[in-house]
Amino acid sequence: MQEKIENNELENMEREIISLITADGDEVEAEVLIFFEIEETGKKYLVYTYNEKDKNEMVTVYASSFVEEDGNIYLDDIESDDEWEKVKEVMRQTIKVGGDE
Repeated sequence: MQEKIENNELENMEREIISLITADGDEVEAEVLIFFEIEETGKKYLVYTYNEKDKNEMVTVYASSFVEEDGNIYLDDIESDDEWEKVKEVMRQTIKVGGDE
């Protein structure tokens, strides 16, 4: 599943809110939590939230790789368990560093 990021907003990462166009064509806002690249995969990633809560009142967080096509930026699925492990490790390190401050 790909979601388009409106107006190449990743270039303006000082902004915390981005607009996403879903596969259905709906525009939704998401809060950017972290943005990073993993050398091993050669991909860039975005971790974001719609600030929705699950049944345990925890905020749901999403992670996607992204690709650029025809001047647009698209969020794409993380393709393998190995790739997910690498993304989760960056997320864990970010949480750990954030908790030390």
